[in-house]
Amino acid sequence: MGKCGIQALQRSLEALGLDTLIPATPRPGDLSDYDNWRSVADMWPLNIIRAYKGEALDLPSLVVYPESVEDVTHIVRLAASHKACIVPICGLSNVVGSTTPGECCVAVSLSRLDKILELREEDRLVVVEAGLKVSELEEWLNKRGFTLAYRPQSERLACIGGSISTLGAGAYSPGYGNIEDVVLWLDVVDRRGEMIRVGSDRNPRGLILPGVNNVFLGAEGGYGIIVRTGLRVRELPEEEADLSYTLPSFADAISVARRAYSWSTPLMMRIQDSSESLLHYGIEDTMLLARIAGPRSIVEGQRRYLEAIIRAAGGREAPGLVEKWWRNRLSYAGSVKTVLDMGLAFDTIDQAAYWSVLPRLHSLLLENLARIEGVSLAFSHASHFYPNGGSLYTTVVFERDPQVYWRVWDVATETALKAGASIVHHHGFGLLRRRWAAFEYGGSLKLACAVKRALDPGNLFNTRSSPASYCGGLVDGGRQA
Repeated sequence: MGKCGIQALQRSLEALGLDTLIPATPRPGDLSDYDNWRSVADMWPLNIIRAYKGEALDLPSLVVYPESVEDVTHIVRLAASHKACIVPICGLSNVVGSTTPGECCVAVSLSRLDKILELREEDRLVVVEAGLKVSELEEWLNKRGFTLAYRPQSERLACIGGSISTLGAGAYSPGYGNIEDVVLWLDVVDRRGEMIRVGSDRNPRGLILPGVNNVFLGAEGGYGIIVRTGLRVRELPEEEADLSYTLPSFADAISVARRAYSWSTPLMMRIQDSSESLLHYGIEDTMLLARIAGPRSIVEGQRRYLEAIIRAAGGREAPGLVEKWWRNRLSYAGSVKTVLDMGLAFDTIDQAAYWSVLPRLHSLLLENLARIEGVSLAFSHASHFYPNGGSLYTTVVFERDPQVYWRVWDVATETALKAGASIVHHHGFGLLRRRWAAFEYGGSLKLACAVKRALDPGNLFNTRSSPASYCGGLVDGGRQA
């Protein structure tokens, strides 16, 4: 650590009154200290697999805990002067290695920047710090009659800044949009340790100039540190209505979603294939779950329209399942423990495609994953929709082995590319998808690299696992990590 100045940096940070931590290396093959290293490493399944195998984990050299935006500006200046890279972290719910530090990296935890600064009720605007938990903001807004309407499965872990940095999506994205649809402006600490505002706090559209505020959305901490943001909010809906139906096939359910999102936009829609439905409900059919929200008259009209197109596709009502799914959706930690106790591991693969591709992607992916030695189970659902397509979310249970893990991702990614689908929807790129970035980004990667050179020429921010880190040449990401 002495070579890269981490110890000197730690002394300088502590001289400012900042709390710091040098993470302890986990004992090989022992997960009894899981909570300790999980407090500084994200939920990338490869981390858990490596820990069981007794392999070294990629932990930051140092973690620092700023209490204010001013603290963040001081940290950035000091890190630059000590030639240490910076990786912003917070809830650490990311599952693709987006916050994996490189050598001589200080992790800046934004977890203490968790204040709600202002609610402008008439303007439907809330101002918050980036370290605020998504669930805490939602609960606070609900008590005042509002909603952010951004409900990721990781909402109890995920922070607002991290959600923006990874282009997060939630259960309500079909009706209300994704995180990018609620961001009006951002306060960002740049490489000079200065805070800049991108976007407009005066313009209800948010955008000014050629989309400059969008530069930081999905950048995974590669251009600067998001510390504060202004977000759109909505009034809580007057009424909600839930629908749950079985359909003859996954393709039939996708056709229902296509029709629904041409003219009407349910707040939530989730299509579960027969394997996932059997696992969750004991029903061996494709399931379609939906929630409609709004004024009573609109809800009633949408419900009649949606029920008509579901029945026209061969749907049969199976009441009560939306509430059951919603109640169980946040039990992620329990699912992880159950699978690990069985001596297995699992991961979730987020992909996206146009309507014409989604059914084929679903069938090809499950067929190809089933051929992999070491894979025990795979099932899918679709839950984020747009007028021209949607996402496919596939869960895979497999042997707790890094080689099996990489075979799963090789097959899943190559299947998506051959099918004409996108290899990512809302989990981000991280180290996991690094070697496929050129295929997915295309010409956008050149622009992203130009932005990186302009905003961070010294390569200070997230030098290893953000999309901007790909500019140094594409390598076999996680396998060499």
